[in-house]
Amino acid sequence: MALNIALPAADSCCPKLTLFERIYGWIGCLCIGVVLNLVGSGFWTAGNRPAFAIIYTSGNCVSILGSFFLMGPKRQCRRITAARRRITVLIYFSTMVLTIVVALTCKQLVYCGLLLLFTMFLQWCAMVWYTASFIPYGQKILRKTFGIVAF
Repeated sequence: MALNIALPAADSCCPKLTLFERIYGWIGCLCIGVVLNLVGSGFWTAGNRPAFAIIYTSGNCVSILGSFFLMGPKRQCRRITAARRRITVLIYFSTMVLTIVVALTCKQLVYCGLLLLFTMFLQWCAMVWYTASFIPYGQKILRKTFGIVAF
């Protein structure tokens, strides 16, 4: 039984996909993103920090792109640029860029490794906060759970 969701054809990258096919596409992108993060971790242990940062950040980008299956790229872009998400998206994308910049420019091994881990942690936190912005009361629950007052 094919279940179609109401999504304007102009707003979808694959207008003929059923709801389950869209969910499979989203889960597939999410899984590819996780695999890229794990592969990136292998580069970290091998000491190749630039490759780690690029592959890890690419994994996060692929995971985000999976949401295009659910709502279409045009609608997703409208939602991430909504006033209530602008700062969240800016921080998330900035942490992605910062992680790559630190990996490519930092030359001291000990401090660079710690700085890179810190930017990766910031990227992860920003991704959690960004994802929570799409869940009803998601950010409110996080604020309450961790006692966050800002934002």
